[in-house]
Amino acid sequence: MLLGGRLGSNAVRLLEEMASLRAWTGPFLHDLGHALKRATITDQEIIRFRRGLKRLRRHAVRVENHCGGNPHVQAVRTGVHLLDLYLRALRTPGPFMVLVRDGHLAATRQGAQAAFAHLAEGLSGITVDMSAVDLTHLKAIAPDKLTDVIWTDDTRWSPPLADQVRRRSRKLAPGLYQITASPSAS
Repeated sequence: MLLGGRLGSNAVRLLEEMASLRAWTGPFLHDLGHALKRATITDQEIIRFRRGLKRLRRHAVRVENHCGGNPHVQAVRTGVHLLDLYLRALRTPGPFMVLVRDGHLAATRQGAQAAFAHLAEGLSGITVDMSAVDLTHLKAIAPDKLTDVIWTDDTRWSPPLADQVRRRSRKLAPGLYQITASPSAS
């Protein structure tokens, strides 16, 4: 999913929000995925993961606001909501608990794992297009948090980032680049 286009003044805020999102979602999603595969998941873990999903939802709303209601980001928000419902079903007494009491624990866990896989795939597939955008006011962001950002020769980077971004980018086409996870050899 490609975010970008006519962002205007939101471009810097979108990149900062995406960098912030990537700074903590990797470890969070790793822990959540690992917990969902185990035979048991504690109430404390479920509470912690639901808080993390709430934080992820807030980030997704801000990203969506910066890029004008992108449907791909809305899909991520829907994935967060669905996974949260499954986690509630695994913990909360009441109407959601019927799934667990009726012996459908395995199906509930499988649903949670499927929702998790969909969410993780959606998040990892977000690419931001900063073609011809002035990013000279971008605060110091670690280049590894800008992975997959697409940019062009006309994109203007802040001086502290410019060299690092160029080193970490691969050429997609003449004048078109994408920031990679590690410094490029080309």
